[in-house]
Amino acid sequence: MRAVKTHGCVTADHRLVVSVPKGVEPGPVEVIVLQESDAGDRDQAFRRTDHPAFGIWADRAEAADPVDLSARLREEVETRRDRRDG
Repeated sequence: MRAVKTHGCVTADHRLVVSVPKGVEPGPVEVIVLQESDAGDRDQAFRRTDHPAFGIWADRAEAADPVDLSARLREEVETRRDRRDG
């Protein structure tokens, strides 16, 4: 798969208008739209703290040092052996 970066515009009727660089062969493409957001949009956006799971480890002693906790969890995963391996 080849990736080409270009810029475009979304019209009021929700159509995407882009200029395709020369060298891109005709045929089907996959499009990912990345759009800058205004500060006002960020205020209305879903906040991580709104998620029901936010803070569930806050009162756990082992989470007092998040760097150490993540290192220990990573070590457990990386050295884990499946039960069928013996």
